Amino acid sequence: TPEVTARLRRGDIIVEAGGQAVRTPADFARVTSAGGAPIALTVRRDHATRIITIAPAATSGVAP
Repeated sequence: TPEVTARLRRGDIIVEAGGQAVRTPADFARVTSAGGAPIALTVRRDHATRIITIAPAATSGVAP
């Protein structure tokens, strides 16, 4: 089913995360930095809009 196989792919454009507009990487980081709870992403791919749910991992605040 699409729900099971949906994943982010190279070239996807994230336009919304957790109901908030994403215009910059900082916007995305702000929504996903807490980790834990699943977040719905609205993604533009191949001229279509899709909703993908991710479960971000909690981080220690240190970039790899």
